[in-house]
Amino acid sequence: MNTAPSAHPWLLLAPWWHWQPADDPQAGRGTAPQLQMFAADDFIEGYLQRPQHSLRFDPVADVVGSVTRLGAPMPAAVARAQAAQSWLSGGGDALRTQALPASALNEDARNVRLVASGPRKLYLPLHGRHYLVSCSLHCDERCLPAVDAAQVCAAGFVIRRLSAPVPRELERELYTLQQRREQAAAELDELQLRGPLREHLAWARRRRLQTLEARGELAAARTAAQQAHAAAEAALATWRVQHNITQRVEYWVADPLDADRGQWKPLPAEQQLAGPPDEQFFPLRRLVAPPADPTHDATGRTLYFGHVPTSSAQRDAEGRPRLDMHALYEIRCFVTRRRSGCTRPRAAAGCQGQRVWSLGTEAFRIASPMDALGCANRPITLRMPDLNELLAQALARPRGALSNVRVVHSQQIAPKVVGGQPQPGAAGGGAICHFSIPLITIIAMFVLNIFLPVVVLLFNLWFLLAFRFCIPPSVSASGDIDAAAKITPLLPPSADFSAGVTVDGNFLDESEVRDALRAGLKAQIEGDSGLDGDGRAAIDALPDVRLATDTRNSMDNRTLLPVETDENGRLLEPRLPSPNGPAPEDFLDHPQPQQPRPRSPQRSLA
Repeated sequence: MNTAPSAHPWLLLAPWWHWQPADDPQAGRGTAPQLQMFAADDFIEGYLQRPQHSLRFDPVADVVGSVTRLGAPMPAAVARAQAAQSWLSGGGDALRTQALPASALNEDARNVRLVASGPRKLYLPLHGRHYLVSCSLHCDERCLPAVDAAQVCAAGFVIRRLSAPVPRELERELYTLQQRREQAAAELDELQLRGPLREHLAWARRRRLQTLEARGELAAARTAAQQAHAAAEAALATWRVQHNITQRVEYWVADPLDADRGQWKPLPAEQQLAGPPDEQFFPLRRLVAPPADPTHDATGRTLYFGHVPTSSAQRDAEGRPRLDMHALYEIRCFVTRRRSGCTRPRAAAGCQGQRVWSLGTEAFRIASPMDALGCANRPITLRMPDLNELLAQALARPRGALSNVRVVHSQQIAPKVVGGQPQPGAAGGGAICHFSIPLITIIAMFVLNIFLPVVVLLFNLWFLLAFRFCIPPSVSASGDIDAAAKITPLLPPSADFSAGVTVDGNFLDESEVRDALRAGLKAQIEGDSGLDGDGRAAIDALPDVRLATDTRNSMDNRTLLPVETDENGRLLEPRLPSPNGPAPEDFLDHPQPQQPRPRSPQRSLA
């Protein structure tokens, strides 16, 4: 067994299963603690049993994306919005949030792309994701023997904020360079078939590449795209150097009189490895292998792990949260050597021994609570009240017995209607009203169904239909919808109807195709949430390209879930398309090295 001198330096590295290869100690040198992702709420119990059995990070869903458009720059309104966001968050390129106004989406939504070129994205617990930071402690010797845990007095990690402030007069120039880089990355992804797309867009992308390949131009196009992306990256890096845009590191200091208050303070470069004494830290816990399991991932090693918070109740003096979706963060772990003669219990506060710091983890950002990819990780079923059951319950109970929500009005504001027309009114006196939760739910869903088509039609946000689909029996039996659903897969990406299509052996000319698509789209929206005269007129005015795209998106909703009924003809609740849990191939597992790393024996550090 290899041993190390008692005063030999320590190294805080990534766990062995993140080394490449895992059984080579030299591969572990220079590594940083690793973030691990889990889906189950009881992930700690699973981690203690199988530490490396964590979810793989998806190269698209778990990366902060930047919105761009293929072949054209973003509108000036987007530049102003993103520059303002960059300035408010104080982070320039690192902390920007890309957003598209409705006007930009309406120009050509098919060319909008989300380029996964940003830092790691950490979801919230409400998204069904949890994170740990894990590290291993070694002596700085050739074979990296593990340090005996008894020599460690305390262990923890800190979360630091990273930013790259940009002067306001340079924000537009920075945005232009960023957009060139993102557009080049998007074009390269298109040519290399990277990035997920909906079925009809993926089909159009494949056709485009097949055309280029048939002409013998695909290889040249990919080479040109790679060169353009490299040139954009180099131009942005050169710009940062020319304008002395450097990274700023900040640490959090808690208010000693109020644990929920604190502030971010700048951390000079010379103190980043020493650590300021007033920096707030989170505990690291020792991962202990069961004595009866010699194949456990922690056997013969000194491993530590800590739960990474993705939200915090702490606020600064201006009321801003400590952790938000705009800032960029990193984690650094540390352990404290136990001094000779120290009698403090392990992990006790105020330990004065030498601190050994790790490198910083990969930078990350916190996802928004409204992140669609994150929300899809945790399916939710909201069952609407049964009106027949409510009627029976209302007849069986005294009036007000089922109204469990009490609303106290200091001044009651109620509508005044005379002859079916709303009239000017005034605030009345105080009142106490009682409502039932089922009643509130029914009214809220009714209001949602009224205003959804209004928003879609008024602002031409047809892509929002992709975020909603219903499967009422009336929709499944609609002949107009069935006809439109058969036509949409036969349409070319250009939405040119002049050649017509053949459906079930019957040829439909240009006008018949157009009329069928309009009828199907009207029937779909009307069956979902109703459609008035203005909505029908808006659909009749749609150009062919928009008509084909919107009808295809609407028809896609019918194919996501099958309609099933029981023996009595009642609609059965379908299985949600979002997965309830990750698939086995989504987990990260490495084989145990055949030669476990030796551990240094306990000895005095004097």
